[in-house]
Amino acid sequence: MSQSAPQKPADDSAPRVMVVDDHATARQSVADVLQFAGYEVVACASAVEALNRLAEETVDVIITDLQMPGMTGLEFIGEIGRRRIAAQVLMITAHASVATAVEAMRLGAFDYLEKPFDATQLEQSVAQALDRGKLLSRGEAAGPAMIGNSPAMQQLREQIA
Repeated sequence: MSQSAPQKPADDSAPRVMVVDDHATARQSVADVLQFAGYEVVACASAVEALNRLAEETVDVIITDLQMPGMTGLEFIGEIGRRRIAAQVLMITAHASVATAVEAMRLGAFDYLEKPFDATQLEQSVAQALDRGKLLSRGEAAGPAMIGNSPAMQQLREQIA
C-alpha cells in the first residue's frame, strides 16, 4: 500500500502539537506520525506533566488519551478549559463510547478518534484542528470595534471579557 506524501504546514514555523499518553509506545507512535508530517511535537506521559509544561509553553493542538492514571483525559480537557489554554484538543481512545465522545465534545474537544486509527486520519484531524484554531483566533481579532465609554459600554465590555 503506497502512502501519500505528508502535507507540510504552509508557513515556516511548524505548528506545535502536544501528545499526552501514559503508554510510551502509543505516545511515540503518534509523535512519529506527526513529526513525519512536519509538526513540532511535545510528548508527555501524564496530564499533570502536560499541564506543568502548558504553564510555561504554548501548543496549537493537544492530543490526549482517555484513560490515564492520576487524571483522565476528560478531566484533563476540563482543566484545559478552566485554565483557558488556547489549543485545540483531540481525544484518542481504545475504549470509545458514545457517552465519552459526547462528554469530550461538551468539554471542548475538537475531535474524538478511536484506536486503532491510521496515520492519514490522525494527520487530517490535526490539520482540521489547526484550521479551526486559526479561524477562532481571526474571528476574535477581527470583531467589530465597540465605540463609546459610557458606564453601559464599560459594563458590556466586562461581560464580554
